[in-house]
Amino acid sequence: INASKGPRILVLVPTRELAMQIATQTEKYSKYLSQVKTVCVVGGVPYPAQVRKLSRPYDVLIATPGRLIDYIDRGKIDFSRLEMLVLDEADRMLDMGFVDPVKKIASCTPPSRQTLLFSATLQGSVIQLSEALLKNPVEIVVKAEKENHENIKQSLHYADNLQHKNRLLDHILSQENVTNAIVFTSTKRHANQLVGDLKDKQYLAAALHGNMNQRQRTRTIAQLRNGTVKILVATDVAARGIDVQAISHVINYDLPETAEDYVHRIGRTGRAENEG
Repeated sequence: INASKGPRILVLVPTRELAMQIATQTEKYSKYLSQVKTVCVVGGVPYPAQVRKLSRPYDVLIATPGRLIDYIDRGKIDFSRLEMLVLDEADRMLDMGFVDPVKKIASCTPPSRQTLLFSATLQGSVIQLSEALLKNPVEIVVKAEKENHENIKQSLHYADNLQHKNRLLDHILSQENVTNAIVFTSTKRHANQLVGDLKDKQYLAAALHGNMNQRQRTRTIAQLRNGTVKILVATDVAARGIDVQAISHVINYDLPETAEDYVHRIGRTGRAENEG
């Protein structure tokens, strides 16, 4: 690869955490390819350091939509030699309200590019986005590997009404073995309401959902990791990609819509061969 300004591959992802994970793997895979340089631009990082990296030759650009548009508007990105656009976790990107930014970014890239779209679901808005961005696409479906979660103990609690459910939640969270917990709700509004109720009961709680900007989400995850937050109340969209090893309990305050979402939720605990 002849190094010059502007990327040959652009990987667009919904969150800072995912971008940094992909950047780490990309650098590992290209370790012995001296000409392949990777740049990662995300929110929550000072602009000068990223601008310096963008001013040097690189080949792979990994970015979140908001920060990338900042650089496009400033004229800091040259897409003239772009060959491939990758949209990772497209369904999550749309759920977080990035449909217009994604379309704007795509419009700035050469029409000759190859586009790859990765998504857990291919329906509704994801299909509409694929029709707008892809030309004669080939669909590849990979069946998800079933997880047994044998090290996770699962319990079912029946609630007579909302008040009873809240008392059950209070009882579970007050147990000594609950060190860090994720409580799943079905809506952003309910997540905020529940966090307020838990804080009134002196729990160290915080919300995580799609209405929060990247900086807020990053700060909340950091607080969960360092112990200033013990209970995370999250929606499914925001909970993808949470990488915190010490989650002792997952509580499905609201049931998920699919069995796959349930399996994904409970997989946030019992990690690294720990009991959950």
